Amino acid sequence: MNRFWLFGVIVLTGLWLGGCDGGPEREAVREYAAVATPDDPELAETYERSCKSCHARSGSGAPLTGDAVVWTRLIENKGMERLIEHTIHGYRGMPPMGHCMDCDVEDFGRLIGFMARGPQE
Repeated sequence: MNRFWLFGVIVLTGLWLGGCDGGPEREAVREYAAVATPDDPELAETYERSCKSCHARSGSGAPLTGDAVVWTRLIENKGMERLIEHTIHGYRGMPPMGHCMDCDVEDFGRLIGFMARGPQE
C-alpha cells in the first residue's frame, strides 16, 4: 500500500514540476491577455476597470482574453445570450454585472467579442 501512495505522490509532483501549462501556445495566450486592449477607447476603459483583473490573469479561473479556443467552445456550447446572462447575474466566480454596473447587454456582447478574439484576429 505504501508503494502505491509513494508512486502517486511522485507522479503528482512530476506533473506539478513539469508545469502542465500547455506549451508555447498557452504562453502566447497568457502574454497576449496581459497586454490586450480593445481599439475603441470607451470599450478599452470599461475592459480595464471591469474585466482585465480576471480575464488577463492566468489562474483566476476566468477564460483568458485572446484564448480563442476556450471562448469559441464557450460560445458554441452556451451561446452568446447565455454568456451575457451569466455576466449579468453572475456565474461561479464571475460577479454579477462583471463589476460593470453601468454596462448594458450590448456592452457585454462587445466585451465578450473582444475577449474571444485571438491575438492574430
